[in-house]
Amino acid sequence: MRSSILSLAAAALALAGTTVVAPTASATVAPAQLRDNSGCNGDVCMAIDGTTGTVTVKAWAYDRTFTGHFQLLQPSGHELNGRDGTFGAGDVAGGSSWRVHADAGNYCVVGWDGVNGHFDKIGEPCLSL
Repeated sequence: MRSSILSLAAAALALAGTTVVAPTASATVAPAQLRDNSGCNGDVCMAIDGTTGTVTVKAWAYDRTFTGHFQLLQPSGHELNGRDGTFGAGDVAGGSSWRVHADAGNYCVVGWDGVNGHFDKIGEPCLSL
């Protein structure tokens, strides 16, 4: 019963944009420490799903359609750009997705809206492992 209540509380915190973080002694996250997270900032949403030594990070447009791309910022300092395209509001499946090595720390996704030949940042949610 207690584990059910804790699971529900963790899910509610994740939906509210609060990150639940398990402490870790090393820079690499052990599979048992990974948790599913999601959150939004500005017009960008992201989710992290952890599996054995890797995480999948998904990014999508929150409440408006834009043309541009998403950029993943990893705890290791590596940055990955998603494809350029038009991303529909709330279209999780039509966003960008990356599968990367699981490192402890913050994962952030930046949404870049292409406007008049340059890109404007439209949101940057971050989640921790």
